[in-house]
Amino acid sequence: MYKYIESQVFITENKMAVSINSIKANINKGYARPNLFTVDLGNVKASKALEYRLNCFQAQLPGNTIATTDKDDGFRSVAYKKVFADIILGFYCSSDLKELKFFQQWIDIIVDKNTNQFNVPEKYIWPITITQYNRQWGRVAEWKLSDAYPKQVDAIQLDYGTNNTVMTCNVTMTYRHYDVTYLNGEIPDMVDKLTDIQHLSAHGVPSVMSEKNKTDPMWEINNQGGKFK
Repeated sequence: MYKYIESQVFITENKMAVSINSIKANINKGYARPNLFTVDLGNVKASKALEYRLNCFQAQLPGNTIATTDKDDGFRSVAYKKVFADIILGFYCSSDLKELKFFQQWIDIIVDKNTNQFNVPEKYIWPITITQYNRQWGRVAEWKLSDAYPKQVDAIQLDYGTNNTVMTCNVTMTYRHYDVTYLNGEIPDMVDKLTDIQHLSAHGVPSVMSEKNKTDPMWEINNQGGKFK
């Protein structure tokens, strides 16, 4: 917390003086944007990969959790394993419901819908890559989830009163473990970058390369909205 004491200086809780210029310099470095991401599913054909990237409007970055023992007589607990919690992916459904069909067929591979017999993991596990970008479409970090597969496809509510709403499909994905690589704003291949930007613009996503975003880093915080308009 800051306490204002004069026109150009703030005092923090630990009594350190911080100038407005210092605060501005920190803000101008920019902040990570939760709407600048892509999700790549390992079992999607390359020709269809961009469609699934665009239609994935919501994702979660896996957290870090340690399982610990109960408190002993000395009020201590110890860690005994790392826990990889499930994540949820949200997809806009195309008019032919191909996203919903894709995940339902994936689940049918895991457990046969006629015999209820389960398959071996090698037949249904695939990697998932979640990439976070900066406002120049440089890759900031990549989370690679190994041995992933859908655990649950949520029920979809149908309603006469939602004539102007896009149908969505939420899928709970489980996985064995993940690795994260921090890339420090690495710029991807220019052809792929321009293709993605053109498709995003065609779907109404404002360009993160705009002059407004470059000059006013707070503009996107106040006007960011969803991935699609």
